[in-house]
Amino acid sequence: MGIRFSIIIPTCNRPGPLRECLRRVLDQSAGQEVIVTDDGVHSPVPAGVHHLQGPRRGPAANRNHGARHAAGEWLIFLDDDCLPEPGWLDAYAAAANEGPDVMEGRTECPAPDAFAFDEIVENLAGGAYWSCNLAIRRDVFERLGGFDEDFTEAYGEDIELAWRMRSLRRSFIAGARVTHPVRRMDFKRLLRRTAGHRWMLLCRQKTEPASGGGPGSAARRLIVREYLDTLRLFRALLGERRRLRRRALEALWRWASLPWFLPYFLFWELRFRAKRAAGESKATSPAPPIR
Repeated sequence: MGIRFSIIIPTCNRPGPLRECLRRVLDQSAGQEVIVTDDGVHSPVPAGVHHLQGPRRGPAANRNHGARHAAGEWLIFLDDDCLPEPGWLDAYAAAANEGPDVMEGRTECPAPDAFAFDEIVENLAGGAYWSCNLAIRRDVFERLGGFDEDFTEAYGEDIELAWRMRSLRRSFIAGARVTHPVRRMDFKRLLRRTAGHRWMLLCRQKTEPASGGGPGSAARRLIVREYLDTLRLFRALLGERRRLRRRALEALWRWASLPWFLPYFLFWELRFRAKRAAGESKATSPAPPIR
């Protein structure tokens, strides 16, 4: 009988979190394939783990690289700082018998009320299909073309893939739980995260029909949507004063900083449009005559 699950863990210079992630994975993955695809300096891995040098073109390309070397019927993508809880793989295995094409597990944060700007990742009820805890049939993944490698940073690439998976048979598996520790945020990382909103311009360009508007319209819509999302969040947290205070600091930063980043977003919107136009032109141009 062939390998049923290939567990793919992309990593880049985080040996400590990777070590603990692998310890938990190996505790429950006997007989399955575990692949670490490494975009950084070589991280030591335990025996029984297949270590690959990554392509160093960002996490989307790194995950695809791991998938190309996988032998399992199912691909499970897991972030290197996620910690699978006991029964994580068993929950996926049981649910796979029900016939889905894609499964997402539950992602929990152990400190949801951390400092205002720390990065918190939670998927408690499904519908996100984030790549930190995601299983997909290998043939389906190949048919979709994998992650879009135009995304060269960790921002928006799994949202774009989720959009392409919207017509598939999908399931949320609450028992496939991982803990996603808080990612501490200094000022440099905060600026980088704000600048990372540019990838949502690319994501929306790929997933939304052309809506007209001149250059810069998408960047302006991006900022307006971020403001509206913040207002919706405030409304949802009206009864939770502690979390509301925490989110208020984050919202103040967002509301103050995004307009200053508008020229930067305009630049990237034009760049993404030009690249897309060049790709479409190349795809529709006639082939040169054979001599």
